[in-house]
Amino acid sequence: MDDKKIKKENMENPTKTDKAVFEKSEASYHYTEAEAFSARRASDDEKNPFAETSSDTVNPETTEHETVDAEVADNKEAEAPVQELEDTDVVEESKIRKVDAKKATRTKRTSLKKKVWLTVVLDILFIGLGLNAFALLHHVIPSVGMPAPVVRPELTHTPSAVTGTPMPQATGDTQFYFEGVFLEEGQKEQTETVYKSENVSVELTYHEIDGLRYYVQDVYVRKIDYLKTAFAEDTYGRGFEEHPVDMAVNNNAVCAVSGDYYGARRKSAVIRNGVLYRDSTYNDVCVLYHNGIMRVIDKEEFDGEQEILNGAYQAWDFGPNLLDENGKAITKFISRILGKNPRCAIGYYEPGHYCFVVVDGRGANDSEGLTLAELAALLEGMGCKAAYNLDGGKTACMVMYDSMINEHLDSDCRDSSDIVMITDFE
Repeated sequence: MDDKKIKKENMENPTKTDKAVFEKSEASYHYTEAEAFSARRASDDEKNPFAETSSDTVNPETTEHETVDAEVADNKEAEAPVQELEDTDVVEESKIRKVDAKKATRTKRTSLKKKVWLTVVLDILFIGLGLNAFALLHHVIPSVGMPAPVVRPELTHTPSAVTGTPMPQATGDTQFYFEGVFLEEGQKEQTETVYKSENVSVELTYHEIDGLRYYVQDVYVRKIDYLKTAFAEDTYGRGFEEHPVDMAVNNNAVCAVSGDYYGARRKSAVIRNGVLYRDSTYNDVCVLYHNGIMRVIDKEEFDGEQEILNGAYQAWDFGPNLLDENGKAITKFISRILGKNPRCAIGYYEPGHYCFVVVDGRGANDSEGLTLAELAALLEGMGCKAAYNLDGGKTACMVMYDSMINEHLDSDCRDSSDIVMITDFE
């Protein structure tokens, strides 16, 4: 084996002696380096009189590996607070983000609540404005554009009468004669309850029966023209209302009762003093003709223009009808006002002879009022051949001259849009 091969083997597999020699040589090398470094540092300290020898003196026993480890340890100690600070910043940043998220959520919720409340307030405001506009248009501002009056032609034929109702041949100029009813020309009689002249006769009577109080005005007219109707503020249209006493006084009425309150409805038949104002129906229609006949027409059969041709003078549309075609009381009604209430009605005996009836109710004068069936029975008992219910309740009102005759509990009657009245002038 040559020398090179032996040397290689010794390097790859050193003996214990070789290892000892190597380690001794390595230690000697490190020691020599340490001494050299210490000498250089001492020389530098001599050159720098301001150096602090106690902190910079190198221990010759310290090895290079130990010095590196010390530097690494120092670096770790220096980096530790930085790392800890960085971790703290992350935590703080996380907390800030959570707080910001909560604030954003609260802001969104507050904004949403504000939007919801704003929407609700605006809805209420618009609804209120709409209701006010509706009330203003329908109850305060009078309707305009009154239909042109229909000119009343000459009577073409006598209207068909309800069976059992007298059908005298008469025209618009027909006069009615009743023995001992009217006074001589130029004469007049007037008391609190009676008014008589050559043209009209009105007698007011009071009645109390078993806790019921009602009033009757027995009316005769020489000609149908003395039985008139009047509008509130002397104007046709919705939104016009006036107290019945004021309407009666303004029209020089001898007596009057509340009408059908046509102004409370958009749809109903309105013929007043021979003029057709509205040709539609709300209920069965009560028609008074120029010949003095009064009858009730089914709502499906009523034709305003045709009735004008037939000689219609007045038409009321409230109802219901109270007597059948034989003058007998109707006992069954389809109505929302079936119970006991203050009532107002017009009755018909014969051409030129009528009655107005008003009933106290709801405790006024200790009177409960009448049901529709009881009102019908009352009119039948009075001998009427036809009878029709007008607007009652708080609207019910009877006037004699310039005074209201009936009473309402703790209040006055309501204003209305029209009245039925008796006057002493054509």
